[in-house]
Amino acid sequence: MTAAAGSSGTLVNCPLIQIEPPHATHNQEWRRIHTDKPTLKSFEAQPILWKGWVMKRGEKGFMGGSKPWSKRYMLIMTNFAVYFKSDSSSEKAAGCIYLHSSAAEILGDFDKQKNVIKIMPNVPRRPGDALVGEAPQFLLGLPDQESFEIWIEMIKSKSWTEQTKKQIMH
Repeated sequence: MTAAAGSSGTLVNCPLIQIEPPHATHNQEWRRIHTDKPTLKSFEAQPILWKGWVMKRGEKGFMGGSKPWSKRYMLIMTNFAVYFKSDSSSEKAAGCIYLHSSAAEILGDFDKQKNVIKIMPNVPRRPGDALVGEAPQFLLGLPDQESFEIWIEMIKSKSWTEQTKKQIMH
């Protein structure tokens, strides 16, 4: 299922690039997370499809920049991946990736990381930013093969939903 090291990976979904999340409620939540920087605890009541530590690198880290991999605690919800610098309940969100209709590429082993997936949202990196050129990209190194396979299934089904949660969270 994983691509061989050095290969171009497997493109899973190719949506059209849009300026804002297509649904008004998604747009409001995306803006709220980026603006208010809610705490990890504030997400407890929301349906979480997956949570755990990942190695994350934004587009500057692999598009010619020197940004290193960063360890982040991540929550996957129906339409968003919200990440934090620690798993403390008082930790404020460090960022948010809009997942609904995002493209994803399965890279496997990539740049000294295992279980890497590239997420390419169809919106700018932050609300209010212009989408100039290519959409932002995020590399995520999953902690183990099981998490990697869960992510692949979520991406392929394009259903970051409660039904997926029931299938993957025993």
